[in-house]
Amino acid sequence: MILIVLISALLGYVIVTMNSSLHADEGFHAGQIWLFYDGQNKLAGNITVPPTYHFIIGKIVQFTGGYHDNLLRLISLGFALLTVPVVYFAARFYCGADAWIKTLQVYFTPLIFPYFFVLYTDIWSLCGVALTLLLTLQRHYLWAGLAGALSVLIRQDNVAWIGLIYLYVCFDSITAIDKKNAVQLFKNALFKGAVFNVVFIGFLIFVYINGGVAIGDAAAHKMSAFNLSNLHVFLICTWVLFLPTHITQIPKILPLLRKPTTLLLLAIGFVLYVGTLKNTHPYNTIMYDYFVHNGLMHLLTDFPIIKAFSYLLAAWTFLSLLTIELPDWRWRWLIFIAPLAAISHPLVEPRYYIPAFFLIQILRPKLSREIEFFTLALYVAISAYILYGTTKELIFL
Repeated sequence: MILIVLISALLGYVIVTMNSSLHADEGFHAGQIWLFYDGQNKLAGNITVPPTYHFIIGKIVQFTGGYHDNLLRLISLGFALLTVPVVYFAARFYCGADAWIKTLQVYFTPLIFPYFFVLYTDIWSLCGVALTLLLTLQRHYLWAGLAGALSVLIRQDNVAWIGLIYLYVCFDSITAIDKKNAVQLFKNALFKGAVFNVVFIGFLIFVYINGGVAIGDAAAHKMSAFNLSNLHVFLICTWVLFLPTHITQIPKILPLLRKPTTLLLLAIGFVLYVGTLKNTHPYNTIMYDYFVHNGLMHLLTDFPIIKAFSYLLAAWTFLSLLTIELPDWRWRWLIFIAPLAAISHPLVEPRYYIPAFFLIQILRPKLSREIEFFTLALYVAISAYILYGTTKELIFL
């Protein structure tokens, strides 16, 4: 596994450096890094996240005495690769000897892999969430809370995923909700989740002082501008990435479909889906032939037949996640947290769902060896094409 990761990382870096031009939001991130490199310790004003990622890279480059965009990418990649062992050790808790293949599947996920090689905060962010999970599974709650704080300092929207892990901690040793367990729940939240509580309080203070979640470009990322289209796109992306799992869930889904209540709810869901799947954010209405996520939004919203058909995929995914067997009942909270984390973003971008993809990958039931390897091979092929297309400036996720 280590050899595969190192070779693919080297090849990926070589490919991306063939074009030293900055892609999409890389220009904004590089600009913030330059300010720290140049000793101008101030915010650029167009970065929505805390400048932790930019400060670290900027000061390292300052120490080296030389500045080049590809050097920034190399430093970013070096830290990003720390995600791999963290994911592996977290996966071992649930996947045992198969943790290595689950780790490679997370690493090569087409909506994750390309971000290892560009100046985006998302992989560092994933590493923070994965580390919080790992330390929680190891029952090191103090360190888990600190890792959660670090992940929020990289991307403040990680507070949702830290909240999910916090719920996992709070319901430790609880199998039913009654008076006795309510006391245990309170103790878990107060003592085991002590540092998590500090993180949440700090986040609320930040939001109050900042006047919202986004630091820069706040007008385009208003906290009140919930976007249900993000939920719909999340479900569709999850259908694509985990199709073999969804197929294996069909025997569990069919009994639900025989119930009139389920059919009624699906009919209501269809009306809500087609009524709320809209392309309203100005950043999602440009360059359909370059930004893959914008092209997807164009197809889903401007073509009624595609919109209607996509509901079948979204509903299938939802029912699959609802019936899937998880290694611990506490991860059922994922069904509620993932949608909330998705719709909290006014801009539709699949990279916002990366922590959810990671969790689903390591929590889902094991499939046959052949299917697991086929999935991995398909991920590798698609990721290679996306990275090539990014370098050639043909597409960007």
